[in-house]
Amino acid sequence: MTDRNHLIAVESRPLPNGSMLYVLPHTLSPLALIQAVVRTGSIHEAEYTGCGISHFLEHMLFQGCERYPGSGAADRIHALGGSCNAYTAFDHTAFYAELPAEKLADAIDILSSMISAPLFPEEKFVSEKAVIAREAEMIFDRPEQVLVQNLWQQVFTVHPARFPIVGFPDKIAGVDRGMMKNYYCRRYGAMRTHWLISGPVDPDETAALLAEKLADYPRGDLSEPVLSPEPEQRSERRMQTDFADAVSRIALGIRMPEATHRDIPALDILTGIIGQNSSSRLVRKLYQEEELAVSLSSAGYVAAFAGVMGVNAACDPAKLGALERRIRELLDEVRRDGVTEAELEREKLQQRTLFYRTLESPREMLSIVNDGIINYGDPAHAGSYLARLEAVTLDEVNRTAAVYFTPERFSWSLLHAGKNAAKPARRPPRTVPAAPPVHRLASGAECVLMARGPVPLNTLVAVLPAGAIWESARNNGVSALLAEMLTGGPEEWSESDFYDLLDNNGMELSVSAGNNTFTVTLNYPAETQRTAETIFLKLLSRPRRDKSFFAREKGNLADQLASRLMQVRPAAMQAARRALFGSHPAGLSRFGTPESLEVLTVEEVQKFYAERFDPAWVKFGASCGRSDAARCEKFFAKLDRVLPWRDTKLPVPHRWTPPEGAAWDGTPHLVTLDREQSAVVYALSGCSAASPDHVVMEILDSALNGLSSRIFREIREKRSLAYATGASITFGLVSGMTALFAGTKPERASEALEALAQEADRLAEEGLDKAEFEAAKLNAVAGCAHRLEQSSSRLLSVLLSLFYGEKAEEGLNMAERIGKMRYGEFNRALKRCFSRAARTAVIAGPEVPEKSRPAAPEKRKRSRTEQPELPLYRQIVTDQSKKSR
Repeated sequence: MTDRNHLIAVESRPLPNGSMLYVLPHTLSPLALIQAVVRTGSIHEAEYTGCGISHFLEHMLFQGCERYPGSGAADRIHALGGSCNAYTAFDHTAFYAELPAEKLADAIDILSSMISAPLFPEEKFVSEKAVIAREAEMIFDRPEQVLVQNLWQQVFTVHPARFPIVGFPDKIAGVDRGMMKNYYCRRYGAMRTHWLISGPVDPDETAALLAEKLADYPRGDLSEPVLSPEPEQRSERRMQTDFADAVSRIALGIRMPEATHRDIPALDILTGIIGQNSSSRLVRKLYQEEELAVSLSSAGYVAAFAGVMGVNAACDPAKLGALERRIRELLDEVRRDGVTEAELEREKLQQRTLFYRTLESPREMLSIVNDGIINYGDPAHAGSYLARLEAVTLDEVNRTAAVYFTPERFSWSLLHAGKNAAKPARRPPRTVPAAPPVHRLASGAECVLMARGPVPLNTLVAVLPAGAIWESARNNGVSALLAEMLTGGPEEWSESDFYDLLDNNGMELSVSAGNNTFTVTLNYPAETQRTAETIFLKLLSRPRRDKSFFAREKGNLADQLASRLMQVRPAAMQAARRALFGSHPAGLSRFGTPESLEVLTVEEVQKFYAERFDPAWVKFGASCGRSDAARCEKFFAKLDRVLPWRDTKLPVPHRWTPPEGAAWDGTPHLVTLDREQSAVVYALSGCSAASPDHVVMEILDSALNGLSSRIFREIREKRSLAYATGASITFGLVSGMTALFAGTKPERASEALEALAQEADRLAEEGLDKAEFEAAKLNAVAGCAHRLEQSSSRLLSVLLSLFYGEKAEEGLNMAERIGKMRYGEFNRALKRCFSRAARTAVIAGPEVPEKSRPAAPEKRKRSRTEQPELPLYRQIVTDQSKKSR
């Protein structure tokens, strides 16, 4: 068995000023990830509690420092082919950057200056306040956020963890430069800061460089605020709120002790047994058997000050009371009768396997090390914690359940679907590995075997031709529904037996339907190879036909879709796709529509599935150890013999071309939703996945997203029009979509949309400037490297390349193709793509009263290829807006 204690190698180096450096030297990828962590967060704000000043300060550190004034820090990282960001937690704030390892010295210079010498420019306070206040308001415009925030206010009554990390809008408004400088001087300092770096780096050289850059960073104020101790809870707590949504939601929280408490391993095991897996008690009873919940899961949060164990579920509004009652009854069963030895051992295996899976990601490993430092003072704590977990006994788990699963420890948060809610329509470093050989099976289907890394986890993958592009308006959503059906296992096992089999063997099954493909992925410990093959074969050859299971999954999918269509950005994106592509399947939603889901039958789903097996399209793959390769090859030959292959070729989706005389007239579509915020989308038709322009769009994606993008600077930073901006670029068999988006206030939606249109005009007329292009290209290369860090991702990239008609190696050499792209070549291709693209625009959110609507945007110079000017509004009553009224 793999030695867990050596799977994460951490080297520690003390720095002269009292900081600590922790290095994870590895060659998983040519990227380096650096993180500066300051052990201060929202619970340490003392007299500033509720102002979100820790989070505000995080934002301001990106607004200029001594060596990089203005936006120079983020710009420089971006120009080096990297990305940077930050986050604020209850007890720490982290700033991080990821970039090619040979540029690490630059990242150290940038982050050290940001941390140790911020400038706090006065002029940025006003714009950042507006952005952060809008971010705070968004917490109360999303049902999941409201549910959790209300729960924490029940679990903690005096401890500052009861307040939102981002703060309250009215208190944010009162923060000034003096308050922030005072807080910075009090809480930021070398002895409260540690540094984490992963990648192909030398620890001693890195420590010397970091010590030099931090020479003027003082130790800081070492005093700590006194945190109000949370009194023992002696009675049940409850908060109920009405919220306009398609489903009702419920969350149960149980306060746990601090991370170092002896009960934590047993509580983690209990959290998994009740709701973290498909075979967990609450999931099996309340989702699979009794169909009370649309979704249900459990989770645990643990910190140095305390923790929370929680159960979170969504349901039909009429079932909320029954769902709460059954959660109580099932937890009472666990409290009285305990869990079984089999459940205990299965959960230990699940948590061990989950730990293994995280080791394939440098980012995850860095997070694990940081958690060890923050919560336990030990960067290598993960290995010893697993040992503690393995040592937990059945008696210990059952004793813990008897103590914590008592009603007087319960805190409840409930969101009732409000009276206006829609009723659901129910019912240097390492080089990229060479492409592996492609084997052709007897049927004609292609098969790929790839070597995995040192972590003992294998993967089996099947890629089938399915998704919205293969559907029609009549059966739209059939692929998504098929994915739900296959997730329940093959015909011959009951649902509960199948989930037991997965969990007892530490396996993870993922079945997903996109716009163009349908993917089945099974990840499993290497020692369970035989069982994995059995599951994979039966799943593909004999899918479940149970009508009651089908009815439940169809109803749940309809509920989730109704909720999704009440969220501003998803609704805007889907409306844009439909407006852009019209009746062509490219305009269909991969989730279906309420109408199409309503009429689908289990027989139609099974027929659709059977039609997927055209050997010209189906691709198989395995990522495995050397000793398993020959066995996997024999397995795929066996699988090939039992699958229901088609005798005729599958009809290929027809090419999309803009219909004659149906060009967009420049008027934005308006989707009215019962929300406080709005989302705007400006969308253009894109290229196919097999097009040479795919490389161009990969670079453009990097240019349009991130802190240094033009749309971020113009819309969010300069004009404070939006709290979020970005772009979504998708590819397909026939055509993709490029969508620029922004989240904004309803009364400023037209301005934000006009700004997005101007950015699209600039790209069509001028392309990127030289600096934008070089930075975007480097970032796109880094993104490719990140995607190929995991062996399962490399395998899927190869299979998708084959699916879209490219050579297998194209899935692995995208970074090389991007690197060869030249500036002039890129801009010529970009202008060509944008000049021939169809366009549309959508505003989704609350209807703005006539008197509050902004004036029409001023006329601007139009290019030869530009669409007509954007008028004010046009009300388009779509399926989404009907459902939200």
